[in-house]
Amino acid sequence: MPAGTFRAVKLNRELKWKRRDKPAQSGVNKWTYWYSGPAKRWIVSEQTNVTAEGKTLSSERWELDSYSVK
Repeated sequence: MPAGTFRAVKLNRELKWKRRDKPAQSGVNKWTYWYSGPAKRWIVSEQTNVTAEGKTLSSERWELDSYSVK
């Protein structure tokens, strides 16, 4: 169950990669984060790693389900 509704800042990061031992293999690794100041943490994070040919190597999503601010 989600932790609630938040105002957040969305940050995107993209990294292009190429294997050193097999230069023909390459792709892009993308991260998207939503950071909430009031919660003082990332509330959602997504990561995908896709080859240049379009094959998805990994895809993950994390969501905050509870929090406490001190």
